[in-house]
Amino acid sequence: LTRTNYDLMRKSYERAVQLAPDKIEFHYALANAYASLGNFEKYLEQATVGRNLEQTSVGGHLLAAWQRILQSDWKGASHDLNLAAEIDPGDSRLLAYMGAIAEGQNNAREAADCFRAALALEEAHNVFRGSKLGEGTPACFFDEVGRAAVLRIRLARMIEEKDPAAALALYEKNMAAE
Repeated sequence: LTRTNYDLMRKSYERAVQLAPDKIEFHYALANAYASLGNFEKYLEQATVGRNLEQTSVGGHLLAAWQRILQSDWKGASHDLNLAAEIDPGDSRLLAYMGAIAEGQNNAREAADCFRAALALEEAHNVFRGSKLGEGTPACFFDEVGRAAVLRIRLARMIEEKDPAAALALYEKNMAAE
């Protein structure tokens, strides 16, 4: 298709979304039109609306934030995380990604605080889900316990020189879950 045809497609799906905002397929088609035109921000916006009609998800924004983190685009990554927080402020990955940004900016104290907060939130989610992480019960699903385990390891590595006992306690909590 030519750019003109993509513009026409975009306009058509914009109208379709106006007329039927609850139709997932229209949002995804509009997102694809934006992607074809190179408008990543609009693509992400419409793809997120479509996903949220299926289930609440910040996955697209987290993916965008992570790509920006890898490019040391701290401002862009922070923007993506702010958009994600508007969708699901209780997602522990937001705090973990904020920690990665702080770490990339050589702010170890802020990074450790973000990782601690992410870990606390993830552990609270695990309790809510009924996970027995840390009580010797085998974990069945990575998503239930994996983020907490990864956060413990990351945090332990950051603090092991200054507080070896606290770092050891984090490692031991992971070992108890196996």
